[in-house]
Amino acid sequence: MGEKFGCSMEEAENVLRIAAEQGHSVVGVAFHVGSHTYDGDVFKVAIGRARKLFDVGAELGIKMSVLDIGGGFPGGVRKTHSFMQLP
Repeated sequence: MGEKFGCSMEEAENVLRIAAEQGHSVVGVAFHVGSHTYDGDVFKVAIGRARKLFDVGAELGIKMSVLDIGGGFPGGVRKTHSFMQLP
């Protein structure tokens, strides 16, 4: 969870508390680690933080089922076609 897009962990936990108090549904957590992230450990840290938010939600009676890890992990750039050309 970052502050460029979204909120800090502390703010996210407060959002969950307010949602629980007001009876709102929360389906999950979404994050985006940034564009062209080649380091898998960055995703590992973010997923760990999301897990903590799922746990906080569960303690508050919120059962979440969606984890959106966003984009950022680049694919390869090919100069040739990866599929056979059909006539």
